[in-house]
Amino acid sequence: MAVVVTGAAGFLGQALVGALAADGIAVVAIDRRPLPGPPPPRVAEVGADLLDGDPAVRAALRAAEAVFHLA
Repeated sequence: MAVVVTGAAGFLGQALVGALAADGIAVVAIDRRPLPGPPPPRVAEVGADLLDGDPAVRAALRAAEAVFHLA
């Protein structure tokens, strides 16, 4: 299962990304700001603004089984 978390660098986003990764779920973490420190295993970080139409964001959303929109 692969999920997307928008707002991944925020307080709630960081906690959610960490919890999902700890449960063995592949996560695509999207935020304009970088995650603090290196991303945990099974986490792919995408630095982008959701409003910019970034191809990496569109691809991640198309492939996601779930989206947690915290941005």
